[in-house]
Amino acid sequence: VAALVRGEGERALARMEEALRRYPLESAPMMDMPYLRLASFYAWVGRTDLARSTIDAYTAGVPAELRGWDERDLHAALGHLATAEGRPLEAIAEARLHDEATGCAICALYGLGRAYDAAGMPDSAIAVYGRYVDSPVIFRVFLDGVFLPGILQRLGELYEDRGDAEKATYYYGKLLELWANADPQLQPRVAAARRAIAALSSDR
Repeated sequence: VAALVRGEGERALARMEEALRRYPLESAPMMDMPYLRLASFYAWVGRTDLARSTIDAYTAGVPAELRGWDERDLHAALGHLATAEGRPLEAIAEARLHDEATGCAICALYGLGRAYDAAGMPDSAIAVYGRYVDSPVIFRVFLDGVFLPGILQRLGELYEDRGDAEKATYYYGKLLELWANADPQLQPRVAAARRAIAALSSDR
């Protein structure tokens, strides 16, 4: 939440480092510790060196035949790392593999949408982000708090770039509805969405 919603990458990294001082990864069996989700986190905050070393530690320590369900998280981490390193086509391939492996209709869509976005493929990004928003999936209760605000904002921006004022207004409005009582540090984004809606209405 600190990294992806509040945009506080340095604060998020400091908190993660404190957690790892208290509970070092090597203090438990490798398959009991969230190496791959940690790698995704490092990619999100721009520490691609730590993301890579964490993935390498996992793949070196856990044979492929024992990874099982973790294979989905490996593809997710590799995809987020590729996006962070400016390799969007590789990120798309990894995110697709994550999508195929996860068994969840929306769990891979944030990463896939970001990869398409980074690759300069706005139509595909819109389709993926829209699929996330519109899918009636119970698992979203675990994901929306982190991913939904950014997806709604980006959909508004993408539709605005396309000149589709109606859909841009719709998604900006969904963000305003979601963040009607947002924390003070999020209010600048709320205000920006309001300004965008006002400008789109004026243009129309």
